[in-house]
Amino acid sequence: MLFDIAPKTKREDLYDFEHELGELHRSIEHSRLIAILAPRRYGKSSLLKVFLGETRHLHIFLDLRKIVIDYGRASIRAFYECLSDELTGFICKYENIGDKLVKALKHVKGVSISGFSVSLSWSRKSRANIATLFEKVNEIAEKHNVKVILALDEVQELRNIINVPMLLAYIYDNLRNIVTIITGSEVGLVYDVLKLEDPESPLYGRVVKEIRLRKLSYTEAYEFLRMGFKQLNVEFSEELLDKIISEVDGIIGWLTYYGWFITQHRAIDIEEIKRKAATQAAVEIKRFLERSRSRERYYNILKAISSGIKRWSDIKRFLEAKEGMEIDDSTFNKLLKTLIKFSFVRKADENYAFNDPLLEYAVKYLL
Repeated sequence: MLFDIAPKTKREDLYDFEHELGELHRSIEHSRLIAILAPRRYGKSSLLKVFLGETRHLHIFLDLRKIVIDYGRASIRAFYECLSDELTGFICKYENIGDKLVKALKHVKGVSISGFSVSLSWSRKSRANIATLFEKVNEIAEKHNVKVILALDEVQELRNIINVPMLLAYIYDNLRNIVTIITGSEVGLVYDVLKLEDPESPLYGRVVKEIRLRKLSYTEAYEFLRMGFKQLNVEFSEELLDKIISEVDGIIGWLTYYGWFITQHRAIDIEEIKRKAATQAAVEIKRFLERSRSRERYYNILKAISSGIKRWSDIKRFLEAKEGMEIDDSTFNKLLKTLIKFSFVRKADENYAFNDPLLEYAVKYLL
C-alpha cells in the first residue's frame, strides 16, 4: 500500500525507486561500502528494506534509531543489545549457517550463547570485540560461499559510541564476504563520521558507492497521490492534490503521511494535517537543541530563517541583536555549517533555506 506510513518492504509498495533499487542490486556485487544518503523522509529505510527483501545475499540489519528510542540516547549498552538481538535473528533466520556461527561465537570473548540466542557483554572488563565477532561471521560466510550484508540504518547515531571509520575500514580491507550498506539522514554529519576526506582517517582513499535520493517532481508527486487514493477507493480532487504537493514540496514521507491521514480519518482539513505533521518535525528540532551547547544560538538562527531572513549577513545581524553582542564570522559560520550537516537547512546561492517546509513551519509556529 502506497500510503502505509511504516517503511516499505515490498517493491510494489515502493513508488518510483526502480533506478535506485537497480543501482543497489548492481553495486552489491562489486562494491565494499555503499552509502544511501538523503534528508529525512526521502525513503531511505524503505529502499533499503525492499532491497534486503529481494537480494539473494544474507543480511544483518540494524536500525540505529532504535537505540535512541529505547534508551533515550545512544550508548554502548544500547548498541550492543541491539546487535545481540539482530545476531540472534540472523542465526534463527539462516539456520543452514546459523548453527555453525553459534559454535564459532562461543569462543569469542564477551559473547554468551544460550541455545540460538546471542548476548554481547558491554561492560569495560568483558566487552565483546566487534571486529572479532565479524571475523567469525565472515569466516562462516566464506566457508559456505555466501555474502553477508551488514546494513546500518542511520549510521550517524553511532558517532559517539564506537570508532565507525575504524570498524568499516577493517571490514572493507579484511572481511571480503561482508559488504556494508549505511544510510544517513544528516548527510554532512555522515561525512564527518566517516571522515572520508581526512588523510588520517582509516577510511581515507576507500571507494564508497553513493546512492542519493531526491524529492519527487510535481508530476511524480501528483501521480503518487492519485495512485494512493485510487488504491484505497478514496475520492479526491485535483485541487486537493495540488494543495498537498504545495505543502510538502515533493518529500515522499510527507506525501505518504498526508495520504494516510486523509484515508484513515476521512478528513480533508489540510491545516490540521500540517500541524500534526509539523509537530513530529518539531520533536527532531527539540532533540537537536537539547543536545547542543549552543542551544539558544541555533534556535535564533532557525527562527531568523523561518521568518524570512535568508542572507548570511542578515541572519548574523539578527543573532547579534538577540544576544546584544558582536559574533565573529568564524563562530557564526560554524553554527550555520552544523545546521547544514544535520540537514535542517541548505545554502542556495546567497540564501539559507530549510530542506523541509514542515520543519520550517514547526520552527515558525510551534517552537
